[in-house]
Formats: sequence, structure tokens, C-alpha cells
Amino acid sequence: MDLNNQQESIQRKRTFLETMTGDQQTNRSTPTVQQAVPVIPEHERKSYPTGLTDAQWQQIVPLLPPAEPKGRQDGVGLREVLDAILYIAGDRYDWRSFPHDLPPLSTVYSYFRQWRLDGTWQKMLDALHLNVNLYKANYRFLMTWQKMLDALPPEEYEANGHEELPAATPGNAVSGEPVSNGHIPERDDVHDQEFRPFAPFRHALSASKILTRRQAAVLSTIILGCGLGLLFYALKQSMIPFTVLLISLVFFAQSIFSLYLMLYSWEHPERLEASRGPCSFLPPQLSFTALLPARHEEAVIYETIKRVWAANYPSDLLEIAVICHIDDTGTIAEAQRAIREIGSSRVRVETFCTPPINKPHGLNVGFQRTSNQVVTIFDAEDDMDSNIFNVVNTVMLEEKVGILQAGVQLMNFRDHWFAIHNCMEYFFWFKSRLHFHAKVGMIPLGGNTVFFRRDLIERIGGWDEHCLTEDAEIGLRLSGLGEPIRVIYDKQHISREETPPTVASFIRQRTRWQQGFLQVLRKGSWLALPRLSQRLLAVFTLSYPFLQAFLTLLWLPAIIAVLWLKLPIVVVMISFLPLYALFLQFLFTVVGAFTFTSAYGFAFPLFMLISMTITFLPYQFLLGISALRAIYRELHQMHNWEKTEHAGAHRKPKIVSFNSQTAIDAATYDQEVAIR
Repeated sequence: MDLNNQQESIQRKRTFLETMTGDQQTNRSTPTVQQAVPVIPEHERKSYPTGLTDAQWQQIVPLLPPAEPKGRQDGVGLREVLDAILYIAGDRYDWRSFPHDLPPLSTVYSYFRQWRLDGTWQKMLDALHLNVNLYKANYRFLMTWQKMLDALPPEEYEANGHEELPAATPGNAVSGEPVSNGHIPERDDVHDQEFRPFAPFRHALSASKILTRRQAAVLSTIILGCGLGLLFYALKQSMIPFTVLLISLVFFAQSIFSLYLMLYSWEHPERLEASRGPCSFLPPQLSFTALLPARHEEAVIYETIKRVWAANYPSDLLEIAVICHIDDTGTIAEAQRAIREIGSSRVRVETFCTPPINKPHGLNVGFQRTSNQVVTIFDAEDDMDSNIFNVVNTVMLEEKVGILQAGVQLMNFRDHWFAIHNCMEYFFWFKSRLHFHAKVGMIPLGGNTVFFRRDLIERIGGWDEHCLTEDAEIGLRLSGLGEPIRVIYDKQHISREETPPTVASFIRQRTRWQQGFLQVLRKGSWLALPRLSQRLLAVFTLSYPFLQAFLTLLWLPAIIAVLWLKLPIVVVMISFLPLYALFLQFLFTVVGAFTFTSAYGFAFPLFMLISMTITFLPYQFLLGISALRAIYRELHQMHNWEKTEHAGAHRKPKIVSFNSQTAIDAATYDQEVAIR
């Protein structure tokens, strides 16, 4: 950026802040309203353009909680605290130049954190919904504060008893950075209208609100001691109670952690905000290669090609490669039919004749025969969002990330008895769990709607052609490079897919995934991850087939042990802990189903609740059968690719014509999605 552009940007920011906060030159020495706490002696100081007006302060005062009778925050005027928060959120100063006439930074953050926990900050946002500067502070403060703490001497940081802050990266939805022209975009979702079923419990169950770190450590020690005592007690009785107790505790811990991953994004509002894509886009700049590996997909490939080409993005920045084995004449014929109607040399079929005949081999072939800057993968049945390339172009340019995983969602939840549970797995995986993986820095990527900078794929040597979950495996290798991975999930920008058409097809698909996880675990790509927390999360994720298979085999012996063996009452009670966790998982799945159907405009009738109640355990049994089958196949070195059939059950009415002068209207396309 040259000097003139820098001066222009600075002036634009200054004008914007002054416009949104109003006339800030009012004398602040005699506040109209004061909170009932001791305040700093009144003094004259200059006004800051980010501060509150008197009218805004009068609106906020009734919303502030009463001051604590004791504590380090006494003696500070709350208006000064708010002005300090807004000052920091302006992101124009660092901690070393923080004015002496504002409260200390440690006190400012202490108030900010408490107000976020008890809901006071949200009340302020609701009261001043037109004050974009205050809205901006809500998400930008965390990022700016983290920058300050990075520069703060460690002894000063620890001396003030600060707790770890939620991670925030520059340019993401958490930071509230301007999207395109230096102004904060006007958003329809400033007051998040998304259904948040877990919000009422978040503050009440927050250990950080109830316990200090020392108290939490003492309580953890007591719980650990009690657990060890119970183990030794059971060991003295006999090995059977000890074994039952140990297995129950292990599976209970695994279940509780899985529940945490399911609900991770709902724990804090900023996580939901960060998971969304941008609401306005930068001008198209990056060029994209869309790889469409296909095997016997003549039923769906024709329409998929046309939908990708019809995206709202300049055609000269797109290229599409459909990759097929040379013997797949049906898919090739359908692909060529779509290409003839499109009439562009930038869409073509690439064939190969060498083994193995599988998706990762096709991806490597397509990658070598294309050249654009960003490479993405779509499955043959995908209905991608028409603005997905604009989303990725904006995020990659603004946030400087090289990998982006967009959401994938199964949609035909009414078609089969197991479909709603399958849809909920995708819903929780892409909306919540992957964001936890991204934060830790260990993420098993999805198989489609994932975007890579070309140089990163070249750096790691492409996809593993002998792995059944090449997507998860390449994600681990990229995580080992320390490359940040951005995850986006919102209903506007997902790719829609269908559930497997039969139970047998579902078991084959899930077997392939589980066996692929075992392959990656055995291969050891996760050992290259730099941090212990990343390696532990990788082992937990990749070894899950073992846990699921073992749990499936354990059901009958566990019931016999509880009903027929004379076990101590304590052991019997603890042995039911995994069932309690499973029941909680069922409840959250039902709430998630209601959230999912509400978000996408579907009804959630009573029969759906009854059906989910009846089929929840049978669905878990299907997962267990798939895990057992995966272990069997891996032990017998059966690595053939079991394909999942696709019929396009998730799709809207087909597009019957297309040429180079016409395209699918994006608004009509979105209306069709909403109607369905």
C-alpha cells in the first residue's frame, strides 16, 4: 500500500469513528449519571473519539450490575472503564502508549470479562444497537487485548492473575474488521437471531464464574483421590468389580469429552460468530481449480458440473476438472454432455488408466493437470453455494490463511430411519467439533468443499493414494506444518449432500471412514504434530473405531454383569455412568435436530421426536457394526474402495439447459433452497 492510500485509510477510519460515536467533545468532568461505586477523583482530561456520549451513558447506567463491596476494581468509575474498552477496541494504540488518565488495563479487562459472562455486555449491545462502535468492541476487544498481552512482560501478566483469553485471529468474524471498503458492513445478524438452546445453561455452569484456579485445582485433586480410592476398594473385592469400574470410568470420560466437542461452539457466542463466513466480499482476485473426482456417478455429475460453473464468480478465474478412470464410460459421457452445453475450454474431463482406482489417485491426477492458485474439491453429488468462491477469496485475502474448510451438510433427513441421526453427525461435526480441532491445531479435514493454496499441496506431495480417508490424512500433514486452517459453517455457504440410500450403503461408507482412521493412526502422520495436546487429540480421534467397537461388544457382558453378578452397590452405580452420558448425548442430539430444522426452515413434528427416540440406540449399533467391520478389514489388509451410491435425493429440480450466455440466478437458487 503506498503512502497516499495509507493516509486515505487512516482518515476514513477516523471519520467513521467520529460519525458513529457522535460529538465527543462534551466536557466530561461532571458526568450526568454516576454508578453507585466510588469513582476516581474527577479530573479534566481530553475526550477520545471512541468514547461514549452522555446520552449513550444514560442509556447504559441502568443495565450495569451493582459494584462489588470489595475487590481490586473498587475506586474505578465505570464510565471510564467503558471508555477504556472502546479506546482499546479502536486498535490504534498499544499498551505502552495507553493513557494514564484511563483505568489500568488489568481492571479494564476484568470488568470486560465479567460483563461478558453475566450477560451485561449483551444488554449494552441491545440498548445501543445503533452504536456500531460498541458492537465492534464486543468482538474486536479480545483480539486487541491478546496483542497487548503478547507484548506485556510475563511477570506483569501473571501478577495480575489473568486467565487465558479465547483465541482470535486478525481479520476473522471475531475481530470485526472491515470487510471491503474500510467500513463495518451493515449486518442483519447484529442481534444474533440464531436459536441457541444451550445459552441459558452456559453462565450457570461456568466453572470460571464459580471457582478460582486454586479452588478448581483442589476440587480436581479431591475428585481424583476419591476415584483412586474407589478403584482400590474395588480391587480388594475382586478383579471383576475393578474391571467393570475401570471400563465404566474410561467410557464415561470419553463420552463426556465427546459431549464437550458437540457443544463447543455454543459455549461462547463469539465462537458461533467466528464460525460464519463474511457478509460482504472483496473483488475477485484468486483463481480457483475445482476438482471433481467421480466413479460411476452418471446420475448426478451432469448437474454438479453446471452448478459449479454457474457460481457467482468470473469464469476466467475458474477451471473445472472432472477426473474419471478411463473405463467409466457412463460418467464420462454425462460429463462431456454438460461440457458441450457450457461451451468453455476451462471445463474438461481428465482420465487415468493406472491403479489404484480411487479418489486420492484421481485428485493427484487432476492436481497435476491444472494450474490455478487455489485448489478445491467437490464430490460428484455436491450442491455448493453459488457464492462459495467469493467467500473463500475474501477470507484468504483478509485473514492470510492458506486452507479453508467450508461446511458440508446432509439434507434429506426424512428419507430413512437413520437419516436424521446421520444429518446430526454432520451438523455437530462441521458447526462445532471442527472448530475445536482448528483451535488446537489438529484437524482431520473433510473430503469436499475444502480449499488449499496450490503451493501447500505441492509442499507435502499431494494425497496419499493408499489411504481410505485421504482427506483426514492430508489435514494432519498440513497441521504438522503449523499451517492455520479456517473453518466456516453457516447455512448460506454450506455444500448440500445426501445420506446413503440404504443401511448396507451406510455401513460400507462408515466402515471406509473408520478403517481410514486406523490406517492414519498406524501410518503415524500425527507423530509429526509439534505439541503434545495435538498428538493426544489425534490419538483420541483416530482410535475412536477401537472404542466404538469395544463398546458394541461390551453391551451384553455389561448387562449380564449388572443383573447377575453380586457387585458392590458403588460399582453398580458407577457402571451406569456411560449410559447417563449416552442419554445426555441423545438429549443434545434432539435439541440439535430442532436447531437444524429451524435454521433451514423445516418442520420438526412430534413423530420426528418419537422416531429419534426409537432409533437412537439402533443407530449407535450401526456405528458399532461399522467399527467392527473396519477392524476386521484392516487386520485382513482389505483396502479396496467401497463406493457410496448417490441418487441426488437432496437436490432441487434439475436445471435443464445451460449455455455460455446464461447462468443460474443466485437469488432463485437460494429461494429454492429455502422452500425445500
